[in-house]
Amino acid sequence: MKKIFALFLTSSILAGSALLSSANSATAALFNQCPAVAGLTGCSFLITQNADGSLSTALDLSQPGYGGEDQLVGVLNNSAKPLLSLNLTANNLFGFDGDGPYPVTALAPTGYEGPNVSFTYNPANPDTGTVNFLNAGLSQGQSAYFGLEELASINTTVAPGGRTAVPEPFTVIGTLIGGTAAFRMRKKLKAIAN
Repeated sequence: MKKIFALFLTSSILAGSALLSSANSATAALFNQCPAVAGLTGCSFLITQNADGSLSTALDLSQPGYGGEDQLVGVLNNSAKPLLSLNLTANNLFGFDGDGPYPVTALAPTGYEGPNVSFTYNPANPDTGTVNFLNAGLSQGQSAYFGLEELASINTTVAPGGRTAVPEPFTVIGTLIGGTAAFRMRKKLKAIAN
């Protein structure tokens, strides 16, 4: 009888420890493109550019908004084409009220921008805006993250942005030199032909 009681007591203690341990640990996020911030362990909303260039969205209900209404968003590029920007539309997504998850800096003036991310939006119309991925955008396999003022949902409209790649300075200089050389060559050939 003593052995059965000892086994029962040991089992109860182990089960209680496991239950307590799981209750105290944060819920693992489905989307790890976002860092842990404001009590969340990852992104609540993920936008993926698929291999065929289409866009898809997914929600992680285990990662609710922070601060009552704000949300962490991750973006993943699975296509060979760089992702330069995204247009987002939903209620008050860009109505930033100063409680973003990141520090306000010169590169993150709203406090909602993640690394290498900027926003283009009109504060008078906070329902729509563009998320820009700086430098050369997101290459295949790369991800980015940012915050939004309101919770994005399945009803959030996500569309490719209109931003085009900005040529590197050497490309611009090379074009100018090449164009100048071609112009001079044309001028010489025209002079010879006359």
